[in-house]
Amino acid sequence: MGNKIYFSQIQAKIDRLQRERTQVLEHLELVERKIQKLNDALKVMEDETLTDEYDTEVYSYRTYKHRFRGKLRPMVLAVLKAQPDYYFTVNEITEIVLIKDGQDPIVRPKHTVSVRGALISCDKHCICTVSSSCFSFSFNRRSTNSCFSNFCAIIKIPIELKFQ
Repeated sequence: MGNKIYFSQIQAKIDRLQRERTQVLEHLELVERKIQKLNDALKVMEDETLTDEYDTEVYSYRTYKHRFRGKLRPMVLAVLKAQPDYYFTVNEITEIVLIKDGQDPIVRPKHTVSVRGALISCDKHCICTVSSSCFSFSFNRRSTNSCFSNFCAIIKIPIELKFQ
């Protein structure tokens, strides 16, 4: 038999390795739970209807799919230029743009959000005003280089539609 000193050293080493094994197993369990959460998040993000259920006021899940095939801002401006004296709602503009884009004219909330973003991104050509009954944009020619010469349209959006 070996020396008692060697026996106790070997026993201490075995104890340390067993503690390390339990720590590694706990860590693997934690990693497995994190992987499962991320896989669940991917499944949720794949299905657009589920993403709407999990959206909050602060955070909105994105599916990284383009809502429109063409460039949205030029299409919106073309619609406005075609009828400069007409007061549009966002849903009307969205429906017209969807038809121009070759899609079914089914207006979804995420479509209207995209169209509102396109309208707001027209800041250099836009004057925004809010009255008690509507939210209106007035697009004017502000620079001589602009391709929107002789173009002026006003969009009136009821305030209750503004936060859909």
